[in-house]
Amino acid sequence: MHIESHEVFCAVVEHGSLSRAAHLLHMTQSTASRHLQVLEEEYGGLLFERSASGLTLTSLGHALYPFSRDMLSCHMRAKEEIFRLRSQGGGLCVGATLSIGEYVLPELLGELKKQYPLTEIRMHIANTAEVLRLLIHHSIDIGIVEGR
Repeated sequence: MHIESHEVFCAVVEHGSLSRAAHLLHMTQSTASRHLQVLEEEYGGLLFERSASGLTLTSLGHALYPFSRDMLSCHMRAKEEIFRLRSQGGGLCVGATLSIGEYVLPELLGELKKQYPLTEIRMHIANTAEVLRLLIHHSIDIGIVEGR
């Protein structure tokens, strides 16, 4: 699963059109369509009902949307925090819940490590309560959890 697929999905939901979402994301419509297919394969069902009048979210799409939105939000917050830390230098310890740690952080932290190979990066995966406890006790630099 890639963040970009969730970006396409959310853009289609928010703009009501695959072609509009593709245009806004600077990709071809076929590429955007493939991103949706990847998510449909990942989650085992259609995200949209396709008809002459356009796209309508299915129940699966309705269920997935808030989680996709949360993932994108977590991804952006992580990028902002990492940018802030990069500008200061030093190491980074990130705490995250399983989904974020499994799907969002590896790619992001891998890119950071490529750009700054001398930076020590640690990741701690735990449940929400534990991530919050570690953050409160300054055992991690940033905590990322799902939810609102």
